[in-house]
Order: sequence, then structure tokens, then C-alpha cells
Amino acid sequence: PPQPQAAEGSSHLVQQEDTEVQETVEVVTTAKLIPEVVTAAATQVVAASTPIPAAKPKVLKIAAAPAGSTRK
Repeated sequence: PPQPQAAEGSSHLVQQEDTEVQETVEVVTTAKLIPEVVTAAATQVVAASTPIPAAKPKVLKIAAAPAGSTRK
């Protein structure tokens, strides 16, 4: 719907207020998202640092056998 005609100065003021409202909404939205992102990141760090026994490498010990003399 078309906007009602307003004096040029008041139209500019309304536009400025709309911009300020939009910026405020963005700041509030961002502020609400930050704790969620921090919580998600912290959860991933805990999960990544939890040792998984099945994933531990198995170490194979090899005893060196004495070599026979190669001199003739």
C-alpha cells in the first residue's frame, strides 16, 4: 500500500527511525545468538577432547633377535 504523503523532512525522519529500529533488531538478534554459538562450540570442544578407548593406537613391541655373525 502506498505511504501517506508527508513533508520531506518528516519522511526523512521516519526513514531514519526505521533504520535505527532495524539496527536495534539486528543487535538484539545477534546478542541472543552469541550464547547459543558459545554453548555449541564448548560442547564440541568437550566432545573432541573426550578420549575414546577404542581409538587408542595399539603398540606392537618387537624384540630384536641377535643377528648371527656375517663375517667369514
